Amino acid sequence: MLSGYTILRRETYAGKRERIQAKLPRESKSFKRLMAKYGRREKRRVDDVLHKSSKKIASLCGDQKLKPVLENLKHVRKSVNRKSKRFNSRTGKVQPVSERSKRLKRRLNSWPFRRLQFLLDYKFRLNGLVPEYVSPHDTSKWCSRCGGEIGSLKECPRCGLDRDVNACINLLRRAKDEGIPGYPDSSAMHPVRPGCSSISDEVNPAEGSGEVSGFKDLEPETA
Repeated sequence: MLSGYTILRRETYAGKRERIQAKLPRESKSFKRLMAKYGRREKRRVDDVLHKSSKKIASLCGDQKLKPVLENLKHVRKSVNRKSKRFNSRTGKVQPVSERSKRLKRRLNSWPFRRLQFLLDYKFRLNGLVPEYVSPHDTSKWCSRCGGEIGSLKECPRCGLDRDVNACINLLRRAKDEGIPGYPDSSAMHPVRPGCSSISDEVNPAEGSGEVSGFKDLEPETA
């Protein structure tokens, strides 16, 4: 959710740069000045969101003594920019061609996952916590509730569990299977997300997709 917001922010500035490129010649001083201006502004605003969010998450985990588990995203850039040999209609040859569109690659490469994990890592440690990194392979593909296949859908077609929430639960279970010290039993596994509170993931899949919800919004406390 946080990464999606920062990608949207970067998309906004990418659109501004495209409009500048369409109106001004690249060699002009105005072009260079505006590109540098919006580049600095984009970096400041994205960093501001990441710093504030990582501080809030680290403080929450520190106050509640939660064990932080993060995805091991090593080589994710390589996966985003993967190429395969295909027939290139422009050159008439079989050669390595990107598996993703230019727009999708721009969105995925603007994902500040490493920056966010770096900020979370040292802020967790300032709160006395040592984060563990777990492989995210197939964690969003299979439903942790009913065992159904989610694939590329936004939620489980059988029980309605959100794809991102499901990935968090599967990461927690994988952390337990890998024997990470200090990790709770599966009965106590609840993903934590700012602005949300977790509900037990032990739900009968027969209840139907329209009646199952993995999270509920936090309601303000009344005096």
